[in-house]
Amino acid sequence: RSSGGLYGTAGLEIGSRNLVGDVSFQRFELEGRAFLSGASHRYVTAVRVLGQYVVGSDIPFFELSRLGGSSELRGFGEDRFADHGKILLQLEERIRFYDLTLFDVFTQLEVAPFLDVGKVFDTHDPFWAEMRPVGGVGIRLLVPPNVVAAVDIGYGSDGSAIFANLGYPF
Repeated sequence: RSSGGLYGTAGLEIGSRNLVGDVSFQRFELEGRAFLSGASHRYVTAVRVLGQYVVGSDIPFFELSRLGGSSELRGFGEDRFADHGKILLQLEERIRFYDLTLFDVFTQLEVAPFLDVGKVFDTHDPFWAEMRPVGGVGIRLLVPPNVVAAVDIGYGSDGSAIFANLGYPF
């Protein structure tokens, strides 16, 4: 469980006909995360920004940028949207509201209201057009330091979606 700090990655993936593939494409990705907490660590604000773009000729559908699912745009089904690029902003307030010891195992309950905003796009879309907001809440059961059982309920323009996972969405 991260309670404070910054994290960032940049990536480049190359698929080339000249090596072993049938298609050529390049994927560019930038991601940043911030975790902000007070001294008690009872409240942790988690922020994630992600951008990705795939260029090339005859890009297979499964290589396109996708949004939707348990970790990105949580009000839509898995991989609901696909296109050449995607942009995503996620904001989550992780609030630890109950600590208990059950069978000599220290356990914490956490509630996490969240907002995800994102879209997929091609080169002709204006950046701001058709952003898709998702609001919701997550309930987490934590067994520190490494076990997180999570249920997230998100509400988007298609209705609601419920996801159960092990681990944080980001």
